[in-house]
Formats: sequence, C-alpha cells, structure tokens
Amino acid sequence: MVHASWKGAVAAIRLTIASCNEDTRAFAASVGIEIPENLPHMVAAARVHSAVDNRLGLASRRSSDGQQELIAYLAAEMSVEAPTVIHSYEEATAWIRYLYLKRRLESLERLRLVKGDVVSWDTPADQFDEVSSIGDDGRVYFTGGRGAQAWPDRLTVVAPHGDASADSTRARRIAENQVAERAATRTISESKLAALSPYAVTTDVTEEDIDELRRVLDEATCEKPIQELLEDRPQLLASLMRGPSRYCLPQVRLGDRYVADFLLSDTNSNGIRWVLVELETPDSSVVLETRDEFDRHARAGVAHINAWRRWIQSNLHQAHKSRDNYGYGLPDIWPQAEGIVLVGRRHKLRRIVTARDLRREQYTKDTITIQTYDRLLDQLEGTLRFSGPWAANRFALGAGDGSW
Repeated sequence: MVHASWKGAVAAIRLTIASCNEDTRAFAASVGIEIPENLPHMVAAARVHSAVDNRLGLASRRSSDGQQELIAYLAAEMSVEAPTVIHSYEEATAWIRYLYLKRRLESLERLRLVKGDVVSWDTPADQFDEVSSIGDDGRVYFTGGRGAQAWPDRLTVVAPHGDASADSTRARRIAENQVAERAATRTISESKLAALSPYAVTTDVTEEDIDELRRVLDEATCEKPIQELLEDRPQLLASLMRGPSRYCLPQVRLGDRYVADFLLSDTNSNGIRWVLVELETPDSSVVLETRDEFDRHARAGVAHINAWRRWIQSNLHQAHKSRDNYGYGLPDIWPQAEGIVLVGRRHKLRRIVTARDLRREQYTKDTITIQTYDRLLDQLEGTLRFSGPWAANRFALGAGDGSW
C-alpha cells in the first residue's frame, strides 16, 4: 500500500516493527523457546522458525560474519543496542530488516514527506525528484513512474510542497525536466502529431528547388539568404529525413537567448526523431590553414548546437509541453538529438584529409556532423534520383560517404 503522506507510511512501519505479542511468546514457549517481551515480532518469528526446524532435524543455517557486521553497523548508526546472540541466518536477516525499517521510520519522521515535495538525493547531488507516494516499507516513489524510487534516508527536502521561493522554483523545474525525461515515450500519439502538423512537409523536392539553392549559394556571402530560401522551400531540408512523415521548423526560439535555425523531425516505428540544424556562412574554409582545428565559423556552429542542447536539457519539461499549455511544442525532443552544421563551400575547403579527421572526431565527441553546402547539394540530387523506401535513403542528413 502507498500513502500520500509520511504519516501513513510511519504507521505501517510501526506496525511491522512492533514487539512480539503474547500469542507469539506462548507459541514459542510450547516449542521450548523463551522470547523476551521487547523482541521485535519479525525477529521472534524467525527465532521460533529456526527452533522448529531444529526440532524436526532440519539444521538451521548459521548467520554469516557479514550479517553480523552489518547488524553492528546499523545498530551503532542509530544508537541502539545490538543483539548479543543471533541464533540463525534467518534471525540475522530479520534483525537487518528490522534495523533498516527503524532507520527509514526515523528518516520519515525527520523529513515529514508529502506528495509534491521535491527532494534531492545524496548521490548524485543534482538528482532532484518530486515525491509521488510513500510505501508501507518507507520506500519513496517519484512522479513519472518507470521505477523511480529511493529510501528516505538518502533524501533531503529542497522544495516543500507549496513553497514558491526562488530556490524551490529552480529545484522544481529540475525535477520536472527529469520527470519529462523519465516519462517520455517513443510512441506516437495524436497530440504529438497535432503539435507538429503546422510544420508538416508534403511537397517533394524538385530539380528546380536544387537549382535555386545552388544559385543562392553561389551568390551568398553569409547565411541569411540561405536561411530565407530554406524557409520558403522547407522540402529542401525535409526531403533528407528518413521517416515517411517529415517536419521542418524554422527559426525556433528556445527561451530568451537562443534561436535554432532549423529543427527537423520525422516519424517512424521508433517514434519521433529530431535533428538540429545550424547554418553558417558559405564563405568559410572550414579548417584553419596553420592548425589542426576548425575555423571560427565551424566552431561557432558546434557551439550553437551545444547551447541549444543545454537549453533543452534544462527546460525539457517545457520543451515537450504543447504551445496551448505554455510550452514549446517539441514532443519527445532530447538533448542528445543529432546536430548538423552546414558551413563553407567545397572549393574553399583547406587540408581535406585533416578536415575529414576533425569531422570524425567531432561526430564521435558530440554527434554533430559538419559538412559543406556542396555536400547538401549532393544529398539533394541523390535523394531526387532515389526510388527506394525513405528509411533506406543513403543520402539522408547525417548519413554519408565521407565526402565534403
């Protein structure tokens, strides 16, 4: 049974760790065992069980050194007298359970947990969770389910239910994000599709689209005209997603500080997949001439995507909520979403072998692909000719043959 308040759990634990009653002592006496009045009932039951086994010629297993050490440690921790004689392994197990329950009882009485409290764990220190209920054994369950739980002796209340202070608000937001991460499923629902429907792309990419992109790229000295064209013709990016349903979200504001150039998503049997796209200037050499590093434009692209990811991580609950519910309407987006940085032109690329090695290292480190706009044109032309199932499109974003 679970409870919304510490009081119900404490009452249940007190009943479980109560001292043995007269009926238990009388039964023990009938088999030749004397039970002290203050002996916990669960320990007395284990002692009687072992005595009956011995009477029947079933030798009881002796307690282990490890059990006795643990009992001594728990008793000292709670300043109670440790048992001087332990008759069997079963009795030692009962003592351990009793002492753990007693420790949980004291922790619950100290914390006074109720549903809606936000607590932090001792390890890791930044693990925050919202209390959902408390079990008869003192186990604390957290909002979001999926097995999230902890013992009360590991917890500290950081945001009491109803507290609207700045510290409590911050802790509650962290807890909400962790709940969103734990509770999110990869199943597709009508509400998730409804959130994405304004950005659905059903138009196929054409040769004329690709030609126009090539013209803009040849004339552009910054990313602005590229952004405008891709917003006007979202099929240019959406066609490179593998799912049968594809979405292109331009200029997505993330809080007050960040605006993502494009967020792409598609759907398949695994749910909703997201790709974060950052546009940088085509007027870039991508790699420095004198050092084994990306140039400032490529580095800036990576930094932007990682900043978006950090924002998503810190605001996951709000990112998943619908816009009608004061959220951002990005169902199932994850901080680990794949990133793509489009930067530079192939003819401007320096030290191509070094660039390829740096790109491989960058993808391994951050799951961010850096590629030129010419590679994008190659992918679009390949997709235009491709006639197989979407999932098998080898020209999709993030897939590639290593070319720039």
